Amino acid sequence: MIPLLVHGDAAFSGQGVVAETLNLSQLDGYWTGGTIHLIINNQIGFTTLSDDARSTPYSTDIARGVQAPIST
Repeated sequence: MIPLLVHGDAAFSGQGVVAETLNLSQLDGYWTGGTIHLIINNQIGFTTLSDDARSTPYSTDIARGVQAPIST
């Protein structure tokens, strides 16, 4: 089985378990086994416009740093 996480875009791009897991995934001896994230672009978690909240157009761009497969 593979975990499926459903959350809003603020929960993915903000600091938290997602960012920490992506950072740790590049360490030797650490393995998550994979997780599918279903991200809903609802803008609820942000107190500002997405253009002002991050330097990239998509909340999933944080995962591009570890070459994670992303489908839009």
